[in-house]
Amino acid sequence: MHPTLIPPAELLRTAFHQYRLHFRYILTLFAVPFVLYVLMVLSSLGAYRPALSLLGGLIGLAAALSSLLAGLGFVAALAMGNMGESVTDTFRRGYALFFPFILVIVLTLFIFLGAFSLLIIPGVILSVLLSQATFTLVVDGKRDFSALLASWQLVRNYFWAVVGRLAILWVVSILAAGILVVILSLLGLSPSLSLGVQSLSELARAQFSGRVLPAIIIINAFKLFVLTPFSILFLFELYKSLRANTADLPKLTEESLKKRRTLLITCGVLGIFVLLVFLVFSRVLFNYSIQALELSGGPTRDFVQTLTELRSLSPQQIQTRFTR
Repeated sequence: MHPTLIPPAELLRTAFHQYRLHFRYILTLFAVPFVLYVLMVLSSLGAYRPALSLLGGLIGLAAALSSLLAGLGFVAALAMGNMGESVTDTFRRGYALFFPFILVIVLTLFIFLGAFSLLIIPGVILSVLLSQATFTLVVDGKRDFSALLASWQLVRNYFWAVVGRLAILWVVSILAAGILVVILSLLGLSPSLSLGVQSLSELARAQFSGRVLPAIIIINAFKLFVLTPFSILFLFELYKSLRANTADLPKLTEESLKKRRTLLITCGVLGIFVLLVFLVFSRVLFNYSIQALELSGGPTRDFVQTLTELRSLSPQQIQTRFTR
């Protein structure tokens, strides 16, 4: 009989306690990507200008990159007990982990794509088994497939327990985000657009207008300053519990490791094949869909006409149309 993991309620309490204890450090750390994101949103206001759009894209890329580095550095600081260190040191730790993390993410995405193409269930199973790969990478120093296999070893005897705890974190995050959206709606800060086809261009323009700017900034602040660090704290406590309970388990034989590695590689190769097939046939399927709508009259003439025009436009021309 295996020892049990930390109960979900205790995981939530511990994560919340750590969040309160290090709130100032969290606020300072994630302020960098937040400021960059606000600058990106501000650059998208007003009339469309190619130079301004390019600048906004570059700022958005910097915001995404700084958010990733902050998250990786945050995990590294947690592992080393250096919570509260300077933000510069945290970003430096995140940068050192950036390329190994990207490699693990790319491998994981291809594996998931291949596994989910096998009637979904294998993908769900592997997504749980590989859910600790970030921590085995950052904390244990594993790389590429070693990080994935180490995560598998941690989770394999606690599969359903991990599923339950991940589900609880997901539900808590959804509820918190839902409450925030409801509050913003009651305050009149969220756009209230219909779901009709004719609202598509209005919806696109709304994302670049000052009308919803406060809601966009508040939602992003909630994501960066609350959801992201709290989720990391929760998952790190789960990882520590798994690691403590599996420390005394016997090491896998070389044959078992080879079988698991072969399975992951097979799923990854299948994922690459599925992606190539999708890229090759997506354009063909889109063209056939438009032709079918044209022949049948489509749901509305405006809808078919819009799709037909978009098919021949470049991404820049599409953005110009929806933001002019």
